Amino acid sequence: MHTNPYADPGSGDVGGMNVMVKHTAHALAEMGHDVAVYTRRQEPHSPDLQHYGKVRLHQLQAGPPRPATKRQQEAYIGEFESSLQQAYYDASARGRQWSLIHSQHWFSGVAALAIARDNGINHIQSFHSLAAAHDGEWGQGEQPEGPGRIPGEQILAQKSNGVICVSKAEAQTVLSLGALPERVRVCHPGVDHTVFHPATNRARTPHTILVAARLEPLKGIDLAIKILAEIPATQRPKLIISGAPTAGFEGYDTHLRDLAVHNNVADFVEFVGPLKREVLADQMRQAQVVVIPSHSETYGLVALEAAACRTPVIAQETGGLVDAVAAPHGGVLMTTREPEAWANEIVRLLQDPMLRQQMGEKAHEWAKGFTWKATAKNWLKSYAWFAT
Repeated sequence: MHTNPYADPGSGDVGGMNVMVKHTAHALAEMGHDVAVYTRRQEPHSPDLQHYGKVRLHQLQAGPPRPATKRQQEAYIGEFESSLQQAYYDASARGRQWSLIHSQHWFSGVAALAIARDNGINHIQSFHSLAAAHDGEWGQGEQPEGPGRIPGEQILAQKSNGVICVSKAEAQTVLSLGALPERVRVCHPGVDHTVFHPATNRARTPHTILVAARLEPLKGIDLAIKILAEIPATQRPKLIISGAPTAGFEGYDTHLRDLAVHNNVADFVEFVGPLKREVLADQMRQAQVVVIPSHSETYGLVALEAAACRTPVIAQETGGLVDAVAAPHGGVLMTTREPEAWANEIVRLLQDPMLRQQMGEKAHEWAKGFTWKATAKNWLKSYAWFAT
């Protein structure tokens, strides 16, 4: 509901969830399944129905047709439910009976659960982010979304036919909400290896590190800038930051620029904005290290994509990043947020080409096992499991 899977990652609220929904929907469609994606209209002029290969994208009216913060969108859940109910009637009239509804994020789940139950359709929930996982940490990153979130997540965990999680950490949180263990399965995301792959004949840009994320406090990009300040100027790499401010954090890029000036590293920081997937992959191939300093990640798809490009990752040991990073041989997981400790790890990798190469090779071999077709197959196995 709250974001269009076909929008560019790194802008607004667009992130790994969008990438996962888009690619898994296409993989399911290529396997012969009839797949329709429903999202909230966020601008007034795009068509109600768009075809992306074999996948149909429907834009439903719920609230004003413009971008909105998650907290604002909570007020539109009822309208989205009404629009989705009408979409169900319209699909049935055209002979496209829905076999199941798979909701992404709690907004969508709350809107869809009653429709599924009233019409005898299995309802599958994927959260991608859970309030319970951020308990006590809202001040460090993600905005609270209003009073409906925690009870909504509890109802969905307990009343859905099944919950598909992207990491073991997320599954543990879902179980803490009261979900039955037999109704929870972990299906890791995949990676598009036609886009994210090692370089064939291009050398990496010397002394360059990359951060790719939405620009908001949760992603910890301020830590990346502080890390840079801890590295002596003679060894200091260039930091490339790809992403745009999340809705509700407009102007956060200005805060980060000011922080770079305050720490006397502005000349070493470049903001490149949100990038198309192919361009991002090229940036990953050129970077010597990808840094993921997030306070929390449900999975951390960027880590997997970097691994597929044969680029080592240094990431915070939190949430799904434990699943996403091939540590210790293909990446580094940090247990501290002390900038000096991160700086030491980055310098260690930058100064040891052989170690970087070995870590990159290990990461690449590990990433080969993750494909969107495999994710789609795991979703299908989960659907069948939950139907029993």
